Amino acid sequence: MAAYKKDINLFKAAGGERAKSKKMATGKKLVFVAVFLVIVLLGGIAALYYFNNYVFGAQLKALETTGENYTRTASATRTALEEYWDVNAQKDTAVLIEYQSMLNAGFTSDLSEAELQSVRDFLALETTPFTIDNHFDDVVDDVLNQLNLSRYNAANESFADDDYSARFLYGALSYMKTLQPVFSELPLQTVDEDEDLYYWYCYYRGKLFMMLRNTGGDAAALATQLQSPADLGCAPFCSLVPAAGSSISSDFSLYTTVTVNDGAESYTLIAITCKTIAERFVDSVEDIFSRQTLPSGYSMTDYAFSADDGVFSLTFTMEQTAEFRLKDVCDAVAASPFFISKNDFAYEINDSVGSISRSLRFAVTNKAVEATKDMAESFFVVEDVLQEE
Repeated sequence: MAAYKKDINLFKAAGGERAKSKKMATGKKLVFVAVFLVIVLLGGIAALYYFNNYVFGAQLKALETTGENYTRTASATRTALEEYWDVNAQKDTAVLIEYQSMLNAGFTSDLSEAELQSVRDFLALETTPFTIDNHFDDVVDDVLNQLNLSRYNAANESFADDDYSARFLYGALSYMKTLQPVFSELPLQTVDEDEDLYYWYCYYRGKLFMMLRNTGGDAAALATQLQSPADLGCAPFCSLVPAAGSSISSDFSLYTTVTVNDGAESYTLIAITCKTIAERFVDSVEDIFSRQTLPSGYSMTDYAFSADDGVFSLTFTMEQTAEFRLKDVCDAVAASPFFISKNDFAYEINDSVGSISRSLRFAVTNKAVEATKDMAESFFVVEDVLQEE
């Protein structure tokens, strides 16, 4: 018994009783855990409140500010954008109108392939400091920019005191650029070995418009040479002199030279009025009359051209001989590249010798339209689809 008490005393001396007394009850532990969870939960709520009211609030405020800025910008630019799209629409419409005017033969004609070949051959001469070999796609925008600026250059003599020539040439070059896929179908355009198209001409408002690379030539001299049969070998361009007092200029060519790439490259833009339908008719008649051994005169009156159906009409009077009749003249005109005698344009065959006068009608051909018609229709259809999208 004494030993047992001794053991109890030793246990107490070792602190066993205190240890037992300090053991925490399970309920108290649960209270502490609950308090800890409440503190964590309150902290989470506080953090969420902070983010909602400060961080997310700041982001929302920034987004609202951005939205307000976009709204103000849209409001401030709406008019400008409407004007921009309106200008674009007008430009597209203008291009279409220009091409529509080409779809029907006008009172000026396109050039025959023989005449175009003569122009190309002339430009290919070593003595002619111009070439049709131009990197059109690479330089057209630069040329347009320089041309636009050149109208303000008082030293540019080709534009004299007004900028009509500059505006005309600018419009022609813009037209040529816009309708590249169409004009690539015109005869005698240049194609290099890689099938890249180097455009050099188009038709614009009754003129043959050309963009040429200039290696040191004079644009004014080139215009004169191209209008001279002696230099070109043919006469495809208008030479009619306006009546006295007419407001129409007798200068049927517009031209200028512009430089790009800091003067490293020079390009000449030139537009020359094509021959009129009436001149083409006279050329055909003169040609066949010149081959007659006996003198036989003629006259033409009341000539007119209908753009609606592309018909040239006139009253033709001539002195028939037994060997040379009105039908011979009509056949010669119809054999030219510029006219067609349709079946419903029947002419009276009269073998009588002496003066004969008849009303004649010829359909006017336009080879340029025939060459580009399918491509043009495809081009404008695609453009309409792109605009709708």
